[in-house]
Amino acid sequence: MLSGDRLDHMFSSRLWIVLTICSLALISVVGLFYSRQILKKEGHPSFKNLPSTEQRKILRDIVERKGVESGWQILIDNAVPPVGDLSYFMGGELFKLYGIGAATRCPSRFAAGCHAAILASAIASGGVGSIPELLSICESWGSISFCAHGLGHGFAHLASFDRQKALAYCDLYIKNGDQRRCWAGVFQEYERSSPSDSLTETPWGQCESVPKKYQSMCSYAHTEKAWEVKLQLPFIEIAGLCLSTDNFSIRQGCIFALGRNIARHVPVESIGTQCQSILPKEEGEYCRIAAAEYRAWIRQYGWEESTISLCNELPEHTQTVCAAAIQHPDLLRDFETLWSRTFQE
Repeated sequence: MLSGDRLDHMFSSRLWIVLTICSLALISVVGLFYSRQILKKEGHPSFKNLPSTEQRKILRDIVERKGVESGWQILIDNAVPPVGDLSYFMGGELFKLYGIGAATRCPSRFAAGCHAAILASAIASGGVGSIPELLSICESWGSISFCAHGLGHGFAHLASFDRQKALAYCDLYIKNGDQRRCWAGVFQEYERSSPSDSLTETPWGQCESVPKKYQSMCSYAHTEKAWEVKLQLPFIEIAGLCLSTDNFSIRQGCIFALGRNIARHVPVESIGTQCQSILPKEEGEYCRIAAAEYRAWIRQYGWEESTISLCNELPEHTQTVCAAAIQHPDLLRDFETLWSRTFQE
């Protein structure tokens, strides 16, 4: 027969176990509720529909509380495009944890943006002496294009945000026609770090101040990062800013970025109408080709049918330009050629 003290001890032990299980269950429920509250803010039922700044805040919170894998899962669950600001953000978080070895932890779906962010962080911390090794690492990954882009982001930091010096690094170290991707990284990092309230006073002043060969990429980055991500302007206002300049290098980079952003945020069946409703005829066609090229480049589900459909909606003389764009979807390297073919054929 058990003594009273022994019974009291057993009861206390079992009570402690029950209370512990209940506490863990309560913590899990509260955590789940909190995560859902973060992702269900008033007026924003979907993470995907939140402004980029809010998305990054949510991701940072989730990564800090639940780890990097939970952050990637948020992107997957919300069908976030594989290339963009959020995959870049997550790559930076991985680098903080694992250094350059973080590259092996990038999900294949988000590899381009993730690898670019890791390279940018690596070169910012390793300096000029790390460039040859990083270029070699890039080649081992099988593609230099996104490496060039990531290095451009890093060169901006390396040059202390002196754009001309950072662009010179691109021209010196990046070969095989990928300098433009590197320039994009420089300009995007510059946009990321500049104050929002200074962006619309003289919107094209900073792009007009660089040599002509850089101007279209400057306006591309300025449009995509400053206006779409920071200022959250409607497409029609972005179109107005694109058309506000007579500098065709700047105009073409701006409209190319506009077309890509429309492809990210508008259902495929509405892309043509959206482009043509806010732009003159030929600029609208250029916007539609940029949207088709972007969808072919990211290769999301149904991309083949949707891009062919977008091309077939165009006038006959630009259908061939569009077909060439989706067959070789990397026109970020040379969208001036796309512009000239759209307007001259």
